[in-house]
Amino acid sequence: MNRQGMMVDISHVSDKTFYDALEVSKAPLIASHSSCRAICNHPRDMNDEMIKALAAKGGVIQINYEKSFIDESYRQAQEKATGD
Repeated sequence: MNRQGMMVDISHVSDKTFYDALEVSKAPLIASHSSCRAICNHPRDMNDEMIKALAAKGGVIQINYEKSFIDESYRQAQEKATGD
């Protein structure tokens, strides 16, 4: 992706893939629609360590304001209702 000039978006990747991409990418990464696990424990959200590592490599995070990514009680209720 770097050779093609494509932005590497890590919003839907696992934590391991995030760190793997951060290690190998020559260009800064983008989390185009993630949120913060400190606020809500959604798997797609990023923890503080990930956010700091992303910033240290020149990357950016854009916050997703969908309620299930920023409200832990809502996320838990939704998970219980849907079984996800």
